[in-house]
Amino acid sequence: MLAVTALRELDEVHELYPGFDIDAAMPETKGPQPCAATIHGIHQLTGTIRVFDHGRFVEEPPMRRVDFEYPGLGVRTAWTMGHPDAVTFPRYVSGLRRSLILMTMARPNLIAMRLLGRLVNSGLVSLERAAAWVEWLEGVGKPVKPPADYLREVLDERAAKLLPLFAVAVGRKDGRPASVAAAVVSAPAVGMGGATGVPLAVGLAVVRPDGEQPRGVFAPEGIVEPKRFFDRLAPLCDPVKASVADLVLVSRSWEPVDLRAELRARGA
Repeated sequence: MLAVTALRELDEVHELYPGFDIDAAMPETKGPQPCAATIHGIHQLTGTIRVFDHGRFVEEPPMRRVDFEYPGLGVRTAWTMGHPDAVTFPRYVSGLRRSLILMTMARPNLIAMRLLGRLVNSGLVSLERAAAWVEWLEGVGKPVKPPADYLREVLDERAAKLLPLFAVAVGRKDGRPASVAAAVVSAPAVGMGGATGVPLAVGLAVVRPDGEQPRGVFAPEGIVEPKRFFDRLAPLCDPVKASVADLVLVSRSWEPVDLRAELRARGA
């Protein structure tokens, strides 16, 4: 939804970079077995992943470094990971040349993930064992960091952090190169559980069939209207937001903005 919000502001879309901070995506509770979401994360960072690059689908190893311009924050670095969005966006966005799902994480965690990836790829460690190690290293079960804490980290220029959930669209507007970024400044409570389950429920509510609703199988970007989605999601976030205007922070390359000042104005 953030990617669709960003790309709709451009006349032509050539590149899409939806991304998130993987350090903020850890499960909150510890069980006898690693959480399915952690296993899923390890799976997306091992073997090969499918991306859309140079106008075609490519199979390549994950965790490729990508440097890109985030409007309002400058050049930032992230790494690729597997995710369906990279495959589905080219179905809905004409003229797209590149679709990569990006992640950010602390450098020690990145080094650890590269090492775990090699162990899994070599067959020495199973996905489940690697996921268990990740949860142990991350200290699953510790108090969940609220969204406001992540936003305050973005205010530290030395950290060069990105917002925890973002998307950047690159292309052209009015005949000139342009880019747009969209990010959320709040999220549902209860950590990853809330951030996963609540948007899913809201998305189902938004696409409830009526007389005008298309039928068929769609990726979210092909059927969910972002404004309706974020308007319904905003009051369910913690801290509560009134509407899409309060929840989604958009920055544009042709409208220079101090994004950190905007975050301070929003209470970060």
